[in-house]
Amino acid sequence: MRTHVCKRAENQTRITHFIPTADVSDEQKRSIQEAALVLLSEIGISYLSFESPAMINFVRVISSVGAKLGSPLDAQRVLPSETTLRRDMVKLAQSRQQDLKIMISKQRRPLQICFDCWHNTWHSKEYIALTLNVHTDKPTPVVLDLREIPDGTSESLKMAIDE
Repeated sequence: MRTHVCKRAENQTRITHFIPTADVSDEQKRSIQEAALVLLSEIGISYLSFESPAMINFVRVISSVGAKLGSPLDAQRVLPSETTLRRDMVKLAQSRQQDLKIMISKQRRPLQICFDCWHNTWHSKEYIALTLNVHTDKPTPVVLDLREIPDGTSESLKMAIDE
């Protein structure tokens, strides 16, 4: 498990050090890094820790969501380009920002987030969930549930915090 710490500047959270640890090409690492930086800075997460397989699954989940938002991505065969993935993640972050802020505000800062993906493929009418363990005094499981509803569109991210 590797922990990456970001620094605060002008009261805004920015990820300043983020190194993907998966066995992927340098170009893919840069794409993943840039896309993750965008989303994480939008959400305002200040501490990030995850193992490399979960990082790849994280990208797959976001790519699948991006596909449902109108970008034809096939994350199972190829990681999307930096520009495409970044655009999708910015769109996702902007559309979910208010809900995410509500969830984050319930926790003490600084946060350390662990990503652990339950599924590594997108299944129609099923779901992919990321389990985030928010490490505070008492770790709290937080589930981001990405579900596809019958009409083929994507529901909003659901924040389920287990007390």
